[in-house]
Amino acid sequence: MPEEGDLVTLLLRKSGSVVIGVELISRREQITVRYCFRGQAEGDRIKHITRVAPPYSPASDWESRQTLDLTELSLLPNETNLSLAEQTALEDCLSIFWR
Repeated sequence: MPEEGDLVTLLLRKSGSVVIGVELISRREQITVRYCFRGQAEGDRIKHITRVAPPYSPASDWESRQTLDLTELSLLPNETNLSLAEQTALEDCLSIFWR
C-alpha cells in the first residue's frame, strides 16, 4: 500500500474503449508495480476493471468489476519521458491483457 509521500502513477494505453494500465508506486527513487488492469473507458471512468498484482500467472488473485474515477487525477505533460522501469511495467501489462 502507498505510504505518505509516495507518488502513485497510472500509465494507461487506450485502443477504442479498451484501456490497459499499470499502477506504480514510486518510493525513494524505486518503482514498484502495484497491479495491472484492463477495463472499458466510459467518460471519465474506467469500468468493468479486471486487475492482477505481480507475479502474473493464472494462479494469481485476479479481481474483477472495479471502477476507476479519473476526474481527481492529474495528467502528466505529453513530453514526459518514461523511465525504463515504467516502460517495462506497462509493456508487461500489455502482454498480459492485449489478446
